[in-house]
Amino acid sequence: MRYFSYILTFALVILIANNTNADQRTFVWTYQYQTLKPGEAEFEQYTTLSTPRGNQFERKTSIEHQFELEVGMTPRYDFSIYQVFKQAAGGNYRYEAFKLRGRYRLGDEAGSWVKPILYFEYKANQNFTAQKVEFKPIVGMQGDPYIIAINPKLEWEKKGKAEAKILWGYSGAIGYKIYKLLAFGVELSGSKKGHYFGPTISHGTEHLWVSLGAGYLTSKVDPADPVDEIKIRLLIGVGIPNGKE
Repeated sequence: MRYFSYILTFALVILIANNTNADQRTFVWTYQYQTLKPGEAEFEQYTTLSTPRGNQFERKTSIEHQFELEVGMTPRYDFSIYQVFKQAAGGNYRYEAFKLRGRYRLGDEAGSWVKPILYFEYKANQNFTAQKVEFKPIVGMQGDPYIIAINPKLEWEKKGKAEAKILWGYSGAIGYKIYKLLAFGVELSGSKKGHYFGPTISHGTEHLWVSLGAGYLTSKVDPADPVDEIKIRLLIGVGIPNGKE
């Protein structure tokens, strides 16, 4: 199953990367101020490595794959479906959850700090015993050469028969575009468990792009709470032909 996901990703990149538009991402945890245009579509693949011990990756690293199909529905709204797979350290590769996501842009022009994008996401496992609803405004600026984004978030989470929890978190980033194909940046993210900071690098255009980033644990709220010390994420995005090219 794990190797099949690699082959599927590579095949999709080869087949659909020509003359199409995509939702190009400079960062890996922070969403920028942008949405897909009506009729546009893209495929994104997320690979995330996490380890609770930064000095020992062997037999301590878990991996998560997310496969996303994103479609622009209106000039301000796009919708996505995710399929999530995960392999814990030393465990089996298994289906984790599905996600449904919508983004609605309140402003007419990108780059506005006043009119944010409203982000809604629903996540559940296959038997609906674990569910999560997430809301966050996406505020930022798509300038040249600077790219800035801020994502505060609020989550409702319920697992099994336990009482539902209200959780908070955030992410923010600033990037600098070296030239049309290459950009560097830094990201800061966190929650009540801890806070992360790390670099990002992205390459490509709106037709085909790759972003790589790392998050290093800078502070931990509860020393007894198990938290990953290092997270590494790779994103691949490719546009899907709509027949109008």
